[in-house]
Amino acid sequence: MRKLASALGVLALSAFAPTAHAALEISYRVNGGAIVTCDSEPVSSGPASCPFVAAAPVTITVIGAISNSPGTAVIAQEFGTTLEIASTAAATLEIWLISQDFTSPAAPPDVDFRSNYGFSTTAGTGTVDMASCADPTNSLATGAAFCTGAGATLLENLASPYDGASIPLSSGNNSVGTLVATLGTPYAMGQYISVTLGAGSNLNVLSSSSIRPTPEPMSIALLGGVALLSVRAIRRKRQAKA
Repeated sequence: MRKLASALGVLALSAFAPTAHAALEISYRVNGGAIVTCDSEPVSSGPASCPFVAAAPVTITVIGAISNSPGTAVIAQEFGTTLEIASTAAATLEIWLISQDFTSPAAPPDVDFRSNYGFSTTAGTGTVDMASCADPTNSLATGAAFCTGAGATLLENLASPYDGASIPLSSGNNSVGTLVATLGTPYAMGQYISVTLGAGSNLNVLSSSSIRPTPEPMSIALLGGVALLSVRAIRRKRQAKA
């Protein structure tokens, strides 16, 4: 657990004071209580971090987020890391990571939207779940208002159980994707991470969201042609040797 925390903590080495207007935000709540925005960065790419979060019965060594806003022609992406989540009693932890002002890629044409998470644990039992949002209203809304803007796409992952008593140590991941036909700019990318914690739980969670352009029909046709020619060349070479 400590090795993983050290390797992934690079996303959250520095803490920043909140500002009046934010383009990258980290928020959380425990057991359905008040939502706390623990870091708000005026640069939409970040990084942002919330170190040493304590909200009884949950403690977190660090929550970090970073993005490549405003994106590129090749990809828009957002990453999150939540290290050493621990709980002394049963609890529910919710985290929102939201980055604004993406301008590329946009749709149409269709873009490929992906949502991914992975986790590892050394103790306790519970579940990890996630959803990603592409929101053309460029909203920083959390809670029940998360991803409810006009034209927003919510991509929901499957929940994964964990068991820290298992040998080898419990770990898991889930990845889902969908095509989005319409996505105006600027847009926000957001992640909603939900973790149920049993007493004595201890785990790390990594998350990522990405948007990529889909290959154009001509590109697909050319790729298929290259593959076909390669197969034919291999067959001719084998026949010649025979």
